[in-house]
Amino acid sequence: MKNKIRRITATIAVALTMIASHANADIASGSVQVGAALLPTCQLTGGSLNFGAIAVGAAPTNSVGSIQVKCNGAAYDLKFSEGSSGNQLQRRMVGTTLSDSLQYNIYTDATYSVVVGDGTNGTSHPLSGKAGIQNIVNGKAGLTDAYTGGLMVKRWDLYGQVPGNQFVSPDNYTDNLVVTVVY
Repeated sequence: MKNKIRRITATIAVALTMIASHANADIASGSVQVGAALLPTCQLTGGSLNFGAIAVGAAPTNSVGSIQVKCNGAAYDLKFSEGSSGNQLQRRMVGTTLSDSLQYNIYTDATYSVVVGDGTNGTSHPLSGKAGIQNIVNGKAGLTDAYTGGLMVKRWDLYGQVPGNQFVSPDNYTDNLVVTVVY
């Protein structure tokens, strides 16, 4: 019987030793690095530039329109196409009925001296920006900033002019410019 008791005692001692070794186990720790890259993004909300009703042979007619650019901090440039004329310096609206054309252009400010375009052929594309800094258009503030939904929103004013003394048929005249945001 003594042998049986010793065996039981030995078994219990081994079990307690194993439990004690688990209770004093070492703990190892490390870290996991988490990251993400936020890609630059921009959105353009097109506007319109409406000259209203113009009398034939009238003096120059001016109008102001605007577009909005929303970016998440990306630097950008705006480039304007030539429209239906194929020439940024001589843009024209085409009549919807008779296909006559009415000359016009879009400028960087109210002096009507610098044509907005893509930076080629004497045009300028000074409309550029970056969230968080003040942007200047030809030395004059030409925008309104706001911060919405994680994006910096900039409104750019566009100054349009239809030269006077154009003798064309009465009609509705339109043109479509493509505005590209390069960022």
